[in-house]
Amino acid sequence: IVVGVVYQFGSMFADSPKTALKSLVGIALLVVVLVVTWAAGDATPLVIPGYEGTENVPFWLKLTDMFIYTLYIEVGVMILLMIGFGAAKKFK
Repeated sequence: IVVGVVYQFGSMFADSPKTALKSLVGIALLVVVLVVTWAAGDATPLVIPGYEGTENVPFWLKLTDMFIYTLYIEVGVMILLMIGFGAAKKFK
């Protein structure tokens, strides 16, 4: 994935540097959201009766929280954008 992003950015930068830099904004925002949601994740091991697995460790718990919180943020932004663009279309 990283190779594809770098290749696409490089080819876009050759054609239009301004557009290429604008495309990095979305990736940068996603990285910021991932870092913030990782930090917000809880690393406290869960008490699960009868569970003897190896995944109840801080890394996997924080990773799971990161994915869930990121999904909440993305869905919230999507809903706000749908409402905003719908309202903007109504006023045109």
